[in-house]
Formats: sequence, structure tokens, C-alpha cells
Amino acid sequence: MSLLRSLSDGLRSLFRKERVEGELDEELRDFLEMATDEKMKQGMSREDALRAVRLERGSLQVTKEVVRSAGWESFVDTSWQDLRFAARTLRKSPGFTAVAVLTLALGIGANTAIFSLVDTFLLRALPVKDPQQLVFIRATRPKGGTHGDFPYATFEALRDRNYSFSGMFAWDGSRVSAVLNGQAELIDGDFVSGNYWDVLGVAAFLGRTFNADDDQPGKNPVAVISYDFWQRRFARDPAVVGKTLYLGRIPFTVVGVTSPRFFGRNVAGRSADVVLPMAFHTQLGLSDHDTFEIMARLKPGMTADQACADLDVGFQQFLTREAGSLISPQMQQEIRAQTIVLRAGSRGESQPTENFATEMRILAGYRFADRVRKRSESASGAGFGAAKRDRCASCPGSRASAVDSSIAHRKRLAGRSRWSFGTPVRQLGWQPSSCGSLGQRLHDSISTQP
Repeated sequence: MSLLRSLSDGLRSLFRKERVEGELDEELRDFLEMATDEKMKQGMSREDALRAVRLERGSLQVTKEVVRSAGWESFVDTSWQDLRFAARTLRKSPGFTAVAVLTLALGIGANTAIFSLVDTFLLRALPVKDPQQLVFIRATRPKGGTHGDFPYATFEALRDRNYSFSGMFAWDGSRVSAVLNGQAELIDGDFVSGNYWDVLGVAAFLGRTFNADDDQPGKNPVAVISYDFWQRRFARDPAVVGKTLYLGRIPFTVVGVTSPRFFGRNVAGRSADVVLPMAFHTQLGLSDHDTFEIMARLKPGMTADQACADLDVGFQQFLTREAGSLISPQMQQEIRAQTIVLRAGSRGESQPTENFATEMRILAGYRFADRVRKRSESASGAGFGAAKRDRCASCPGSRASAVDSSIAHRKRLAGRSRWSFGTPVRQLGWQPSSCGSLGQRLHDSISTQP
């Protein structure tokens, strides 16, 4: 009841201020008269009694302020007065007002954008089952560096001869020609092995996904489309399941739609428009795409070091078998130098879209410019550009480290941001495991980057 009484009295003081002020003045005058009468009863004259009361009780204005500040409404009233005063001040100085508003807008916008990017690409995990169990499989090169592109035969050898993973899939991305309702366009397609959805633990938003049985030669062509593609080309038609989508003159039956939160191996950004079984990779004429990337799910309780050692055995056996019976000492040395490296996959590929890459370059430029300014305020723009190029050239994930297994993969990997290899590993606390000294040296070089 006291809360309601306080609320009602506060609202009354705010909206009936003159009446409340009058009542307060009347009450204080009555109190002053009563105190004066008490003094007069003690034999004092009225003037002396009034003077004594005022000396004892203090100023009436101070008393009023004490009474007003006792309620919550005084804070609201003071804040409103401050806002009105600030508005009048800003109106008198339009130039200062414009600068202040612009500065606040830029500061708030920049902080919001930075946090959104960091949260999306560095903090958020893949929307899949147990994302911490996912890893990307990479391999060291005989002459240094790592790559993540393997022939499909290598993927099959690693998939069929390991004891550390509950599942493993391969994928390749490409632009494919699509015809829908007589309209042709180039769309982004992902070719994945049949256990792709099972390993990720992802269900379809509408319809179903495909499995290993659909990824067999001679099977009916099926496709799973993305939520964005479904919304853009089918206007979110719930009857899309069962419709035919022509890709490279091959009729594919749409069997499902992915979740709006699913972006493939990325936590956000742009996903493939359509996901297809790997069995149709060669039928669509992708002869220049002869290597594939691999992702796997660790068995519960299995560490990265154990899985790496397990894969190394099968990987080097496969390389030796592929080399044939006549192996030179130099080739044997190169085979021994190629070891497996695992990279954390809980936050996906960290391969942003073009817009995100541009924004991250801008943020990186701001950070580097601040360092240059602190070192030397006289640094020129040309010096800044050269230093930035040197910095990018020394980064392990720069374009100089892109794999050269095929022309198509060189073009695709050249657009990757330098964030996509080393930096997320370090920031996520993941220790890349390798069974050779080269992998450890690579990790050490990443860890020492500023």
C-alpha cells in the first residue's frame, strides 16, 4: 500500500506542481506559527519568538528543498530540467551540437559493428550438434606451410582407415548453372559426401536431407536448397519439396530446405544456394575441381593428438602406396614430411563474405594506424601503406600461403581473409596438433603474431 501511496503522491507532485507547492507553503507557515506561539507562551515577544524559531529551524526555502528531494519525483523533475537546459544550450551552438551528435553516432555505430562482427565470427559456435567435436583436416607441405585440399581418393582412405572419428565428410564449392521456371542463373553450390548432414547433426527446416544412399552412382539426383534461396526464388512456398531444379541440364529433385540459422561450415554470412551429393560432381563437368576439403567429428573422449597420430599412419601409407614401388630417397623424405594437422572447427571455416573481409581490413587498418601514430606521429601515408603490405605478406594466412593444387582452388582460396587460418585458432584457445616439427613451428609463428 505504501508503494502505491508513494507512486500516487509522486505523480501528483509532477503533474499538479503549483497546488502541491501551495499546500507545502501552507503547512510550513502553520508549523512556523505554532512554534512562534510556543515561544510567546514562554514570555517572548512575537518578533523575538519569530526570530528564535527561524534561527532554530533554518530557512524555509532550504526546508522546502529537503521535503521535495525526499521523493522519487524530484529525480525525474531534475532530470527533465537538465534535459531542457541541455537542449537550450545545444540550440545556441549548432556547430558544437552537430560535432557532438556525429561523434556519438560514429562511436556507438563503430562499437556496435565491431561487437557484431566479433560475436558472429569469433565467439558464436556453429549451430550444429556438439560443435566442439568438429575439426578441419589439413596437411603439411614438404617445403613448408599447410594445405587443406585432398584428392577424393585420399579422403576415402582417411575416412575408411581411422579409429578416432565418428564421421568424416568432404566438400567442394563451385558456381553452377541453374534453370528454374525457364529462368537461368549462376548459383553457389556445395558438393558434399553423403554423410555431410549426419556428421554435422543438422536436420532440414522443411522436407529432409540426403544421406550416403543418395550419394551413389545411378541414384536419382536430389538437392537440398538453402533457406535464403527458398525465400528468394520460391517465395517460401511450402510445396517446394518435390519440385525440379535443372542444374547443368540435369534435373534435380528438391528434397529439403535448410534452417535459416544454418550457413554450411560458417557461423554466418552467405551460404551455398544448393547442396548436392558428391556423386554428381563429375557429371556437372567440374573437371578442374580435383581436390576437396575435409571435416570430421572426433569421437567422445578422443584428443586431437591421438586423432592426428591415428590419421598420420593411414595418410603416409596412402602416399607411399600411390607413389608406387619405385620410390626415390627424396620422395620418401617428402612423404615423411607430410603430416596431418587438425584445426578447430567449432566456429566453422571463418571464411567471411567479401563485405565482412572488407570491414575486417578496415578495422585492422585502424588498429595498425594507431600503432604507427604512437610510434611516430610524423609517419607518412606511403609509409603506412608499405608497412601494412609488409604486415600482410608475413601473415601465415595471407594470399601467399594459398594452396596451388588446382586453378579453381587457387582462385577460391585467394579471396580468403588472413583471419581464416591462424588467428581464430589462437583466439579460441585451440592448440593445432601435428605429429611433426613443422606443424609446431607453424603454430609457434602464429602465436607470436602481434
